[in-house]
Parts: sequence; C-alpha cells; structure tokens
Amino acid sequence: MAALTLFLLTLGTVAATDILIDGFFDSDDKAAELSFRWTCQNVNLRDSPSNRTTPLLLMYTVNRVGNMSDNTVCRRIEAGTKVLFGPKPGITASYMKSVSKYVEIPLINIHQEIPSGSPDRQGIGVSFFPHYLAVSRAHRDLIKFWGWKKFAMLYVDNDGQKLAMQVNALNEYFHFHFTNLDFSIVDFSPFMYSGANITGMRMVDLENPKAIAVVDRWKKDLERSSFSLSPIGRDQTQVSIGAALMYDAIKVLYRALDLLTTMRNVDFKRKISCDEGYNSLPWFNGKALVNALKTVTYEGLTGRIQLDKNGDRRNFTLDIVKVREKQLYKIGRWHFRRGVKITDKSEFLSDDRGNVLTNKTLSVVTVLEAPYAFRVTEGNGTAQYEGFCIDLLNSVADILGFKYNITPEPSGTYGNCDGEHCDGMVKQLVERKADLAVAGMTITYSREEVIDFTKPFWNLGITILFRKPMAPPAELFKFLSPFTSELWAYVLAVYIVVSVMMFVIARLTPYEWDNPYPCDVHNEALENQFGIMNSLWFTIGALMQQGSEISPKTTSTRLVAGVWWFFTLIMISSYTANMAAFLTIERMENPIGSAEDLSNQNEIKYGTLESGSTRAFFAESKARLYKKMNNAMRTATPPVFVKSSNEGERRVMEGKYAYLAESTTVEYRTARNCDLMQVGQQLDSKGYGIGLPRDSPYRDKLSSAILHLQEEGAIQAMYDKWWKQKNIDKFCDNTKTPSTKALELRNVGGVFVLVLTGTFCGFVIALIEFVCNARKISRKGESTLWFEIKQQLYFALRCCKYRKVPVTVASMADIATEETRTTLLLEPTNEKGAALGDNGEDTCLVDHVHGKDMSVHRAEKQNATQSIGKNGEISNVENSSEV
Repeated sequence: MAALTLFLLTLGTVAATDILIDGFFDSDDKAAELSFRWTCQNVNLRDSPSNRTTPLLLMYTVNRVGNMSDNTVCRRIEAGTKVLFGPKPGITASYMKSVSKYVEIPLINIHQEIPSGSPDRQGIGVSFFPHYLAVSRAHRDLIKFWGWKKFAMLYVDNDGQKLAMQVNALNEYFHFHFTNLDFSIVDFSPFMYSGANITGMRMVDLENPKAIAVVDRWKKDLERSSFSLSPIGRDQTQVSIGAALMYDAIKVLYRALDLLTTMRNVDFKRKISCDEGYNSLPWFNGKALVNALKTVTYEGLTGRIQLDKNGDRRNFTLDIVKVREKQLYKIGRWHFRRGVKITDKSEFLSDDRGNVLTNKTLSVVTVLEAPYAFRVTEGNGTAQYEGFCIDLLNSVADILGFKYNITPEPSGTYGNCDGEHCDGMVKQLVERKADLAVAGMTITYSREEVIDFTKPFWNLGITILFRKPMAPPAELFKFLSPFTSELWAYVLAVYIVVSVMMFVIARLTPYEWDNPYPCDVHNEALENQFGIMNSLWFTIGALMQQGSEISPKTTSTRLVAGVWWFFTLIMISSYTANMAAFLTIERMENPIGSAEDLSNQNEIKYGTLESGSTRAFFAESKARLYKKMNNAMRTATPPVFVKSSNEGERRVMEGKYAYLAESTTVEYRTARNCDLMQVGQQLDSKGYGIGLPRDSPYRDKLSSAILHLQEEGAIQAMYDKWWKQKNIDKFCDNTKTPSTKALELRNVGGVFVLVLTGTFCGFVIALIEFVCNARKISRKGESTLWFEIKQQLYFALRCCKYRKVPVTVASMADIATEETRTTLLLEPTNEKGAALGDNGEDTCLVDHVHGKDMSVHRAEKQNATQSIGKNGEISNVENSSEV
C-alpha cells in the first residue's frame, strides 16, 4: 500500500477538530484523486464557517488500490479514519462495503455501479453518481424523442470508432449516441467531418457560473505551479465526471460534518477496530453522519445535489450535447421529472414525423366526468364512451387516420405536479404511460412545465356555482311595501295634523261661515262646513285623489288645501311608481355577487376540486384576494374541497356552500338544474387542450386538426349538442333577464282584504245606525221597536223611489240630519212643486234630493232654527247645529 498523508497546521491558538478521511483510487482515476486532494485543501482554507469556535479540518489520506494489502482498510479505520471514499466497482469496493457496514463507517461512492442486493444490504453509505435506473431512463427518453424504431447497443472504444469509419458507418444516415456520462472528454477529432450524428450526455454544465469559476481556479493553480493539484490538464477544456463528482462530494461532506457537530457532540477520536473485542463496537455517529449527508442540498459542478432516503441521487439534470466541427454543442437538457427538452431548433424533426399517426393505435387516458367523457353500456353489455371530448377525439382521429384505446384514469383526477410528485392524468403523461390525455383538462403553466398541450379547443374561466335564492313568501299586505312603516306613520300623522289645522283655520277665518238658509237674508245663524269630520273627509278625499263635495272658500284654507294637494301629488306618484316594481318583479336578495363578497363573509363556505387547475389557480395566485380565499379554503373545517363536480353540486344544493369551478362545468350544471345559477364574472381566462408527453411528435398535427374543426364550426356544434341538447329533461335558460309578469292574487290579495273589511265595517255601522234610529222613533211614537225596524227595512229594500216614509209627520222632528228631514217632509204639493204649510202659506225648503230651491216663509224671525213638534207646530230650537 502506498499512503500519503497531509497534515495541516492551523495558525493561532484555537484548536481544530481533525477529521480523518481516506480515499481509495484506481491507477486510471487520476483526475478524481487530484480533485480529492485539491478540494480537501480548499475546504480547509476557505469553507470553515466564521461563527464556529472550533474549525473543522479534513485530514485526508490517499490510498491506491493496486498497492493495497488485505488489511489496509481495517488498519486505516483503526488509525482513526471516519469517512471512506470508495474506488471503482470491483473486489476492493465490495470488501469496503462489508467493512463499512460492520463498523458503521460511512462509505462515499462517486462511481457508477449496479447494486447486487437491496439498498439495506449495501452498507451505510451514499452515492453521488446518478442512480443507474435514472440514467437509463434519460437515454430511453432521448431515444423515444428521436423516434428510433430499431437500434443496436454497441460496446466500443476508440479503435471501434475507427473501425466504424472504415466500413462507412459514420455518415449522415447513422446516429451514434454515447451512454457514457464522461462523453465530453473523449477525443472525437478523427470523426468531426464524417457527417454522422454523434450525441451524448454530460453532467457538468460548463455554462454554469459556478462551474466556470471552479474551472478558472483550477487553471490558475495549474499556471502558478508545476506541482499543482489541479485536476484539469493544460489543454483540457472539459471536466471529467470523476473530478466534478469528487469536488461535489467533499463539499457536501464538509457541510454534513458541520451540521452534525452543530446538533451533537461527536467523538472523532474514538478507536474503532475490525477485530472482535472491546474496540470492535461500531462508530455510533456513523449513521447520523449518513443522515446528515442525505439532508444537505448543494448546487455543485454536477448540478443540484439532493440524496434520497436510500442515499441515491435521482433528481438531477443532464446536458444533451452534439459533436459539430471539433466542438461539443449543447442542444438540450434532460431533467429527471420533466424529461427531454431540446433547445436547439435545428434538432427538431420536420412535420413529416407526424405521419406516423396514420394507422397507429394511441393510448388515451381520460377522466370520466359528464359531459366531457362518460361510459355507457349498450344493450348487449358492451361498454362504450361518449361525451364532448370523445366526439372531439373521433373527429381528430378521422382527420389524422389513427386509432385509439381509452383508459380511464384510476384516481379520477386531472392531476398536477408538486415538486417531484405528480398525480392524475399528468402523471400518466410524465411517465409516458399514455400518448394523449383527452378530457376537460385546463392548460396551465405548472402543467406545461412537465407535459405538452395542443392548441386550446375551448376557452373558459373560473366562476362560482351557487344556489338561487329562494323566492320570498307571498305577503297579503304587500301593497304596503312601497313605503316603510316609519313613512306610513309620518303620512298618517301629517294627515291628522293637516285635518285639525284645516278645522282650526276654517273656524278662525270669517269667510268660511255661511248662512244655512240663503233665502232668509235676515237669519243671523251661521254655519261652517269644515267641522272636524268634514275636515278629515276633505283631506282623505284629496289623499285618495277622489275629492269631496266640500271646497275651501278663502285664501287661508285654500293655501292649506293647496300644499296638501301638492303633498298628496308627490306621495301618490312615489307610491304608484314604487308599487309597480314591488308587485310585478319579485325581489330575491342574493347574498353574494362576486368572489370578493365570498371572501368578506364567513357564513357561506366555498371550495374547489381536490386536484385540478382551479385549486392550483388559487394556490399559486399572487393576487391578495385569491391568496386570502386559498387560506380560507385550506383551513376550513369541515374540508371544503370535493372529489368530483357531482359532489360539489350536491353540497351547493344543501345550502351555505359555493362551488368554484370552470365556467363550462357551471354552465352545464345550471342548464340542467334550475335551482342553480352562476355568480359573478370569470376570475381568469384559459382553455382546454389535449395533453401529450413532453415534446410529443403528434402535437403539431393534433393542433392543426383542432384548428380545422374550429374553422368549420364543428367544435361549437359539439358544445351545443352536449350542453343544450343531450341528457336534459328541462333546459334552464339562465340568460333571460327578469321581466314584468302578470300579477297574481297573492300579490294584491291584501287590497281585497282591505276592501272587504272596510265594506263589512261600513255595513255593521249602518246596521247600528239603522237600529238606533228605529229605536229612537219607537220611543217617541206609539209603535214598537220591532214594528219600526220592519217598516224601515221594508222601505229601505224597495227599489222604487218613494216620496213618503212609513212614519207620521210628528216623528220627523227626531230625525238627526236636515237632509233627511227636508226630504221626508214633502207632503202634498201644488202643481208648482211647493209644499203647503199648516196655514196654507207657501214654505221654501231646500230640496236636497232634486237640488231645487223653494220659497219658504218663516213664522218668526229669530236667532234659532225651526223644527216641527209632536203636534205639527213649529217650535224654536236653540242648537242650530242640529238643523
């Protein structure tokens, strides 16, 4: 064994923590060995954290495999080595794995290997070289992108390449792809002008600023000293993968050691032995150091380094390079999750590649959701698929001439990618288990990062599905609705005040007092027409716009009447206008009108599908409103996310829930359920597209077919078929605006009740007056009450006009009103229509029935009105108000 140990001395009085690490290298692995030495020195000098009181120093030893003895590894462990760097796969590497597992000393590998057992039997170590399955997948994805149908796997060296040139295999009709990730350091100068396509992959991106900086330092070290440990040659422009991985491994190891010593006290001087005995106990911090290595994330020369739970490296990126005229050109990249992405447009195949669709059978994945795609069973038991997207797929297949097999997505979700995890149809396309994803799948930025889409075949946006508000219950007295209760109270108060003021003003002014007997110019008894009852009657008549037989005569009362009429004009006009709206249009209050209304209340819950573009829209939005709504949905209890649109509709119908979905889904639901409605405008604008794996050769042809169908109007016809015609019992046209409709009894029933109630009350009052009058007559006469009621009733129910009443003249004086008395006193008349008094003289009475004035002669002129006593004599009455 040839061992070389470098001891580094620290300046000052601060003690350092020495950590012994050993590297084992093959004779042809010079670049990795130099990188091991150079990086250890660089880490000790530059990477020690400034906040540490005790620096970490890597004390490294280099061991060459060809000079090792059987017990070299154990002796190095007994000497205090706590980390081992393994050689290339072989007998030594296998032996070191066994020892590492036994004494729990971490083993770091930077070489490609295929493990022979499960990860738990490979020792406690990590591998910075990409996992062999991931590397194989990278080559597979690239071959599938090129569309190779037949190819040969060759194991060749430089001599084999020269042989291929001799047999004319290196020309434009051949494509050689090298699977070695050290492809960049191979000498291709003899084959530069052969015309053959020569491609490969590399891990070190020399366009990366970090890689450029490290390579410049290596070159400067090489120029400063001939004894430099720089792992790059003088004329070398590329970096070997071994040197780059060793550089990254040392950097990650140093960060893991710093992390481990920060969290716990680690004894790096503990003696460990391979032999049985007290010192044969494993190093208790070995597994902890391995876990720290898995925790560290580092951007190195080979890209982003993040190990999985098994210590393998799977999430990585490879540059796709091509040989052109003595140089390597980067034409694209391969990502573990996103697959192949060619950035050089000249490398894309022509559109003729799409001709492979002819007579080809594609694997199609879909989500079963009406009306996009759903399964129907025929009478013979066979299952078929129907729907808007199925019709679209059939039309595109007819144009391009391919066949297809449909497979429903097992989870029933459209899917997204969150970091390295993908689900739903997106996962099927990322893993290339399906050629097409045909469904109501929205084109989003996050999805286009991992898959491709055709041109959108339908445009849409996110909107709100909500239950229509229930119609208010019918109100019997809805005619009172135009005014509030407070306003009705004010109207009533003003009515009473104006009536009283009219009464008072009319009593005060001398011009409202009149002679009740115009024919008797010497009569000094005056009468005022605006009594309290007449004043109330006058104002109510004006309020009802009916008027009355009473009219003001002087300026003061006319002024009051004028302002009252103006008041009634405004109030009645306002009432009439508002009444029309209240009786003809049902006002249903909607608690929400937009997404902002939803976010500003807590009573109504709202949610989206568990997995899909709508939820991703709120989760990724930078708008404050949508971020607020997303936080409310995530923290809601019970959960507001649903597994399907059917569940979303059910929750909306249960009440107190709004479903945020794509406008096409909302339109489909509202057209079939008249209790549902769309609320607000669309929150965004996007489109449906057919999903394909990344860089699929079918994308352009499918997009052309979709554009052709759009220009023909075929897609619009499909939409009308599945949204407005198929599977619908009653189409709910929610686009109509509310219009005036015929009134129903329930709208104006209160008015009928009011009329009937008023009429009934008037009838009751008339009966009371009728009975009271009959009773009064019976008391002053010789007849009974029952006789008087019958006589008066008989007279009242006769249809003909009678000029004589069925009572004696003596009883006429007891009738309350002058109108009745003047009418009933018309006894015998002369031909001129004049009534004769007791002394045969003409008497002048006012005939209120016929509106005529007759001459009358008073027996005495005094300040009293005349009345007729029981004996038919005229007597004086003091109270003129009874006249």
